[in-house]
Amino acid sequence: MFIVGGNNTIAFLNPFDTEKPCMRRLEIREGIRCLTQWRNLVMVGTKCGYILGIDPFSGVHQLKLQLGINAPVEAMVGGEQLLRAVNDRGRLAVWTLKAVEVVRLVEMEFHGVGFPQKDLHSRR
Repeated sequence: MFIVGGNNTIAFLNPFDTEKPCMRRLEIREGIRCLTQWRNLVMVGTKCGYILGIDPFSGVHQLKLQLGINAPVEAMVGGEQLLRAVNDRGRLAVWTLKAVEVVRLVEMEFHGVGFPQKDLHSRR
């Protein structure tokens, strides 16, 4: 299965089905910023700071996490145990699954992220 995301649409494609390759197409109102896979879910980072966990086979939203308010999710990495995400304001968070609930392990902010080095020195 291939997962393709656009500005507001995510599509689940089956490359082996020549008659109907698009299995499902979903509209994401918040806007799509980045995609990754974690724990059999497709994780969608949005432009307003939410991370949505979508079951690729049913298309149902199984999980909704928040990383800051009104700050787009810049990047996500899903691993065997951990989901890591960072937004455009330098906030980093790490989640894990314990029993049947998602637990935020770490959340921190990096000040000065995104500023050129000369701007940091001129603000002193």
